[in-house]
Amino acid sequence: MTKQQRLEELSAISLVAHDIHLFLDVNPGHQQAMSDFEHYTSEYRKLVQAYEKDFGPLTIASNVDHVTTRWVKEPWPWKNEGGL
Repeated sequence: MTKQQRLEELSAISLVAHDIHLFLDVNPGHQQAMSDFEHYTSEYRKLVQAYEKDFGPLTIASNVDHVTTRWVKEPWPWKNEGGL
């Protein structure tokens, strides 16, 4: 899977988890929604770990030691082929 495909997958899972979270804000006792939220947030964490293993940290908070060795040396997002 390419870097772009991984980012798109992360974005999709994040959107689903966020939408379920909003639903839970107004339906806090909904057990299926809570179960789905836990599932998608767990999947999101797994995808973040896989992405960071292959491509480096997504945020500065991901791995401070790794930031100084990889993030700084790679091209900035606007210098990549696909842009942001």
